[in-house]
Amino acid sequence: MRILLLALAAGAFCGWDSLRPARAAAQLAVPGRAEWVDFLGRSHPVRHARVQLIDEASGLQIGPSTTTDGAGRYELVVPALPQPADVWVQVQSWSSAADLRDATVDQPYYLISPTLHAAAGSVRLPDVEVRGRPTQYANHAFSVLAALEYGREYVLQATGIEMPRLAVNFQAVATVYDEHELPASASEGAQDCRPATVAGDPVRRTCRLDVVFEDRWDWDVVLHEYGHFVSKAFGFDHNPQAEHDPGRSLAVTLGKRLGIEVAWAEGWATWFAIAAQANDAVRGEQFPGAGDSTYVDTDDVRLVLPLYSQSEYPSRGEDNEGTVARVLYDLADGADANGYDAVAMGDREVWTLLRQGTQPPQTLWAVWGRFANRAWPERARMARIFAEHRAAPLLQSPLDDESLQGSPPLFTWKANGGGMPHDRFTVEFLDPNGVLIDSAQVQEPSYRPTGEVWARIRASGSPVYWTVEGRNTSMPVTGPYMGTVHRLRQ
Repeated sequence: MRILLLALAAGAFCGWDSLRPARAAAQLAVPGRAEWVDFLGRSHPVRHARVQLIDEASGLQIGPSTTTDGAGRYELVVPALPQPADVWVQVQSWSSAADLRDATVDQPYYLISPTLHAAAGSVRLPDVEVRGRPTQYANHAFSVLAALEYGREYVLQATGIEMPRLAVNFQAVATVYDEHELPASASEGAQDCRPATVAGDPVRRTCRLDVVFEDRWDWDVVLHEYGHFVSKAFGFDHNPQAEHDPGRSLAVTLGKRLGIEVAWAEGWATWFAIAAQANDAVRGEQFPGAGDSTYVDTDDVRLVLPLYSQSEYPSRGEDNEGTVARVLYDLADGADANGYDAVAMGDREVWTLLRQGTQPPQTLWAVWGRFANRAWPERARMARIFAEHRAAPLLQSPLDDESLQGSPPLFTWKANGGGMPHDRFTVEFLDPNGVLIDSAQVQEPSYRPTGEVWARIRASGSPVYWTVEGRNTSMPVTGPYMGTVHRLRQ
């Protein structure tokens, strides 16, 4: 009894609420949507960006941040306000893909809602729309951020790997990606811009993308530079830097080694820019120029480079960035009725191919080398793409499906290869299963079999297939690339 009375007395002293489970603190929900606006006045969702509630009187943040979803929707949940306050919602240029800042002052950009009044104890405010304006610098920054978000998502979908958040300076003096080794003295917490799940270079690095104001609407250009960030993270190139453009054979202007490396690095980044936008989500945005198969730079060089055709800047071979971009595009896209592209690997398989083994490819020749062990008909389909873009020999005569009858014909082909064309060739005659019947090695793009060899070829049965492998012996040696295939019938 005495213990019970003491307990009752304690309850009276402390208040019964102290003996009950604590109630959840009152909260205020602030829902809404964030949008940026393109130069045609169309609205687009701000995706996966940081959202904050700000007290107008103090300028301080109220409660925790949240992020927008893929449709630009958000819901802030903060402690209920003990007294009335005027507040606004701000959306920061910080997302899964990038920490984007004004290069002139090293500060993030914000889209800000109109001021709204929150009564004391309110539990929910009406939807708050945060919307940019076409002439607003912050609005332009969110166009760049939107492109980068699609680039990061593309890598995740193709590989299952999340790219780290990239530091981006908007309104810089040039649009360029760069990276530097972190000094040994850098703290363990210093950002390493290489994905932890990608094996390879153990050196920690800091990475940065600069974007000029004039490229605010050029998603192709922004994603090309982001593509350099991705390719270096995966070891697809070692950051070769030199002057280039898609109209050049870079082995001629830079020397062969640097030429084929720069062509690969730049062509890969161009393909990445187009591939990252080739999905229904981007096309659904209806952002001008996004989601097509043509690379466009409206600033600087005013470049228009279609990957689906060679109507501008014809392909020139392994040392040409246009060739690299188009080969990757043709390997990944659906098979076309255009006479040469019968391959439809899809982006995932292309990425898998590039990531095979311990040494990622850093030239177009290294990519072709990964097809060497594939079945004969599949290799023949791949070879047609490389030949169409001048990296491999292109057969001329006899034409496909000509007769084996008569005296030995003169076999001819375009050497192709690049600014330094192939100078060694192996002519091969094969049966329908790809088994070698006869071959010859020559140094000129033509070959006439002897009567004895021709008789042996004709006696092997019908049909017979012929192809040419080409290589260039200037250092570093590249090839052999398998060329197109023609059929000869009895």
